Amino acid sequence: MAVKKCPSCGKKIAEHSVYCIYCATRFDESSDQLRKTERLTDPAEGSEALHPSQKRRRTVMIAVIAVAILLAAAVSAFFWLPPLAVSPPSADDTATTVPVTTTTRDPRRDAWLQSFLGSWVDEDSVGKKDISEQGGALLFVHEIRRDLVIFDLLSYSGGGISRIASISNVVAMLDEDTLHFVFKNDTQNHSGEGYLRFRDNEVDLEVLIDGAESLPEGEHSLAMNTVFKRAELPKSEGIDLRSLTSLEAIKTAVGDPSAPPVTDEKTKKTTYIFGALSAVTREDGSLESLTVDYDAVEDKTQYCYECVDGTMNYDTVKSYFGEAVHDYVEQPTDIRVLYYEFEADESVRFTFDAQDNVLIKVYCPESSPTATTAASNTTTSTETTTAS
Repeated sequence: MAVKKCPSCGKKIAEHSVYCIYCATRFDESSDQLRKTERLTDPAEGSEALHPSQKRRRTVMIAVIAVAILLAAAVSAFFWLPPLAVSPPSADDTATTVPVTTTTRDPRRDAWLQSFLGSWVDEDSVGKKDISEQGGALLFVHEIRRDLVIFDLLSYSGGGISRIASISNVVAMLDEDTLHFVFKNDTQNHSGEGYLRFRDNEVDLEVLIDGAESLPEGEHSLAMNTVFKRAELPKSEGIDLRSLTSLEAIKTAVGDPSAPPVTDEKTKKTTYIFGALSAVTREDGSLESLTVDYDAVEDKTQYCYECVDGTMNYDTVKSYFGEAVHDYVEQPTDIRVLYYEFEADESVRFTFDAQDNVLIKVYCPESSPTATTAASNTTTSTETTTAS
């Protein structure tokens, strides 16, 4: 059989072959010359030969499928894999970190602010015995919590019929040493704003009333620009209840009882009457309490507790002692009560009539559960005006 040599691979093939059986090169039948056209088979895998355009399309399809698979894997990992545990940076880390700034409070400033708790009186009213009658202003700082301050402010017109302008339970934030507050009603139908500044041992207070220039002459409001000093009342000349520590001391100060003593067979306590003063002793003879009925005596300065006597009223007592442990109104008598507890197991219970004058004062040398229980169990109905 006649053979020829493939000009492409050099192998011997049959002379009449149209293509080389070794390298799949097709021959031109007329000229028997090598024509490099598309391969019919893939020598390596024995698959069909592809046109170059078909190869490009297959490559593009493979790339698109690969990208789609990678995207699907990334989405699945984001939603289904647990989050990576991130440990805090160690001292050896060289990465740049953002410093965190923390604000530290000065304990000396906090102690200084706490010194302003309590009662303050305007400097023109220092020493006045009855501000409600003589006129003046009172400031009660109830609470200072970090830079939050809660206070009451009262202004008395004085005169025959004293008018009161007041705002209560005002809550404001300190900016350095200054409070700015706004109110809608000072109980005289005036709105306005104010600035309270804490100074060493005094408080500066300025209150501005909206439309002050158009107020009728003589109309009372909370408008003021004054300095407040620590409230100090003049010492009463009466017998201080704290000096009456025993039945013998009472007899020495005021004489013998004005009525026979009465003993309660159940409690074994005995009551002694000395005019407007009554004393209760325990079974062992120790003094449990003293009570003054100011409504039954003409001289309301005969007895006192510190500087407070029967001439005082609710606001004056509260301005001196500050916030009470119990502040309530007894029903149905509408008798107002202020109950205080002090060191050395002392407690005082003040009651006030409808005009807020002191009616009865009970002084307990040692706090008794009975007094505390009575104060806490009494139906209360306090009235306050809140500033907005």
